[in-house]
Amino acid sequence: MPPIRHNTTGAETDTSPTSFPPKRTKIARVLLVVGRTFLAMFLLVTAVCWFTNDVWTGSPQVAGLPSHWIVNVTIVFLVALGVAWPFLLLPVSSLALVDSDGRMLAGKTALGRRRVEIASIRAVRVTLPGRGYSTFVLALRDRRFRVLLVLGTGRWHERPFEQVAGQIIEDRGGSYSAVGRYLAGVVLVLVSSGIGLLWIGALGAALGLWHT
Repeated sequence: MPPIRHNTTGAETDTSPTSFPPKRTKIARVLLVVGRTFLAMFLLVTAVCWFTNDVWTGSPQVAGLPSHWIVNVTIVFLVALGVAWPFLLLPVSSLALVDSDGRMLAGKTALGRRRVEIASIRAVRVTLPGRGYSTFVLALRDRRFRVLLVLGTGRWHERPFEQVAGQIIEDRGGSYSAVGRYLAGVVLVLVSSGIGLLWIGALGAALGLWHT
């Protein structure tokens, strides 16, 4: 695991997200609002589907519309959750939305603000497979087992995660560790996809979607 090196010069450090390109910060904030809105809408749609189950399974129409519109809308939301669940249900924050007060690193996630203690951070970096600019996940865990997953891309920074909100994270890995990080990213994507399919199947069965 790469060691954490802190700023000990006593000089002030810019730890605000505004040090990022304004476009990057704006995109991150918009996606955060979209994620939180989706979660609220998903809960509403699944609640409607659950509590009206007897109605739309026994009647060709609900509120003047074909009864299957409830099923179709719920399936769309369910598939979206299956694809994007790590960003919605895990403590994932954009690198542009992480800040520090000198003692804690804090990131804005879809489920609220998540913090980890800087002095006891353990860090693991993973490279996600994809085309174009590489996407990186930095997993941070402190001694109290609080976790923050920081997501970033090489599009905005040539050497991502050497510094997060003013805290320097050294990467002493060589070419083999780079390959290992990429392979870990492949495994991570496969596991995430499998869990997403389980979400779709289990929740769909619980809501009776596959029996219509």
